[in-house]
Amino acid sequence: MTKKTLITGFLALVFFFCGHMFITAYTQYHISQKKLGLLRGQERSIKHQRKELESKNLTLNKVQSFVDQAHKLGLKKKEWDLFYVNLKEDGVSFSKLETILSQTANSSHYFFKPVSLEIRTGSQRTNRQQNDSENTSQGSKTANQPSNQISPLTTNSIDLQSSDAVITVEGHFLVNRRGGK
Repeated sequence: MTKKTLITGFLALVFFFCGHMFITAYTQYHISQKKLGLLRGQERSIKHQRKELESKNLTLNKVQSFVDQAHKLGLKKKEWDLFYVNLKEDGVSFSKLETILSQTANSSHYFFKPVSLEIRTGSQRTNRQQNDSENTSQGSKTANQPSNQISPLTTNSIDLQSSDAVITVEGHFLVNRRGGK
């Protein structure tokens, strides 16, 4: 073999070895870049979770402080009763309306948490009652209505005529069993 062939073969082996090392190093670099991206994403996620945890702990500390303050003032859950209030389109006089409205205020022995409150004067009628009266007037024109069937327009129209206002109240009423002592 000649010297040129040996040198060419040796250089070819060095070239293939260097190529293999370069491809291996580049693949490892590419894999490391992907791992680095994933680790940075996990780091951001962990920082976000830590901030959420700190925020929740701060809120829990504030709630615990409020509960401790409430206990110092003598407010205990077992001393309060919860009542659900649901008055729907009840006809009331103005004096009874004044009483109901005064009870929706808060004091040291009772609290009212309203969900809805609607007050109308007694002369106004709701859409449902107007529809009911229209259905009743149309029903009286037909002879097919059985005699034992009750007309849909019942006590609400009578209550509206004899009352000053119509009230709809919904909410929760908390009452202290000890009367605020």
